[in-house]
Amino acid sequence: MASQATPDRTPQPRSNLGSAERWLSIIGGLGLAAAAARRGPPARRAGLGLAGASLLTRGVTNFCPMKAAMAGESSLGAGFAEQARRASGLLRRGTAEIATLRDMRLAELQELHSAELQIQAVLPELVAAADHDGLAQLLEDYANEIGTRLAVLESHVRQLGADARAHPDQAMQALVLEARKMTKVRAPDVRDAGLIASVQRLLHYRIAGFGTVAACARALGETYHAGALAGFSDRDKQLDEQLTELAQDIINPSAAAADAAPGAMLQ
Repeated sequence: MASQATPDRTPQPRSNLGSAERWLSIIGGLGLAAAAARRGPPARRAGLGLAGASLLTRGVTNFCPMKAAMAGESSLGAGFAEQARRASGLLRRGTAEIATLRDMRLAELQELHSAELQIQAVLPELVAAADHDGLAQLLEDYANEIGTRLAVLESHVRQLGADARAHPDQAMQALVLEARKMTKVRAPDVRDAGLIASVQRLLHYRIAGFGTVAACARALGETYHAGALAGFSDRDKQLDEQLTELAQDIINPSAAAADAAPGAMLQ
C-alpha cells in the first residue's frame, strides 16, 4: 500500500502583540512612511521608508518576529517567515474578490461605509472636547450629516447585492485613534488646534475615497451615484476649508500667544 503523507503538526506561532502595541506600530509606521515621502537625503528617506514598512507589517499582521524569538516561541528566521506568510494571506484575502472595476468600486464603497460609521462614533467626542464655539458648531453640524451619507452608501451597496459592513476600514481606525488622543490635550487652544488637524486628516482620507468611487461610478455609466458621491467629497472639501480658515485666523494665533505668554516657557 502507498504510504500516506504525515500531516504537518508543527505548531504555528500565535499572534503576540497587544491591542495597544499593534496600533502604535501602525501609527508609527504611517508616520515614518510620511516622513520618508518628504524631501531629504536619499539614504535617510530609504531608511525611514524601510522602518515604516517594518512597523506597518508588524501592526497589520499582529506579529513581531523579534518578540517571538525572545520568548522562545520560534527562531528569528522562522518568525520573519511567519510574518511574511501572514502578510501574504492578508493581501490575498483583500484582493481575491476584486477582478473588475465594479468589484473595486464595491470594495471601496464598503470601506467608505466603515469609515463613516467610525467618524460618526468619534465626532460627539470631538465636539465635547472643542473649546471654541465655532469649532464645536462646525463639527456638530457635520455630525448631523453622517446619517444621510450612511443611508446613501447602504442603499448603493444593497443595489449591488452586497453587505455594506463586509470591509472594515483599518486605516480609518488608526486615524480615529489619533483624533481621540487630541481630546486629552489639556491646554484648550492647543487642543482645538490638534482637533482641527486630526479632523482634516480624516477629511482628506475620505475626500480621496469618495473621489475614487465617484470616478469609478462615472466610468461605469452610473451618473446618479457618481453625482451623489462627488457631492460628499465636495462637502468634505468645504469643511476642510472652513477649518483651515478657523485655524489660521483664530485658533493657531491664540495657541501661539499662549506659548509666548510669561511663564509658558521653561526658564
